[in-house]
Amino acid sequence: HWVSPCLLAWRPPAAILGKIGLDGASSTPCLSIPVPMGCTLGPLVAADSYVVNDTWEYGKTEATRVKRVLPCIEHQLSVGLRLEETGELVAWAVGDHPYGAIGKVFTVEAHRRKGYSAVVCAALTKLVQSDALGEQPRCAAPFCFIVADNAASLSLFKDRLGYIEAEP
Repeated sequence: HWVSPCLLAWRPPAAILGKIGLDGASSTPCLSIPVPMGCTLGPLVAADSYVVNDTWEYGKTEATRVKRVLPCIEHQLSVGLRLEETGELVAWAVGDHPYGAIGKVFTVEAHRRKGYSAVVCAALTKLVQSDALGEQPRCAAPFCFIVADNAASLSLFKDRLGYIEAEP
């Protein structure tokens, strides 16, 4: 029996969610992170499943790409940040479950420490919340699971985006 190492669930506080409109606009500073100059933000496409799978800690095999990564990209919400000049995908976040979990967050090593993960996670938080409030929602609310010793993710979601630990 496998037990997930993701023991901590995090979610944006109600005060933040209340400020996100149906169009995804936010007056909350932590969710109003601008897209960096020279980059574009948009949904992931099926071809991106290869790089997402190759960088995902639980991926790496063709079976996980086909069974776990590709369906998320094709059927869930996702956000990717690309360099305008080359089209290179440099950061992404994927809606990992049909109920709103944000997961598979990654920034290509050469582009780290530029705030790119915050950009894609803030954008995906707004998309998930807007979807949850829509007429035919596929998401319940934005949240994420974070492994207890993942300092980078804790810093991103807790300190940068204002997520709080969900009650058990």
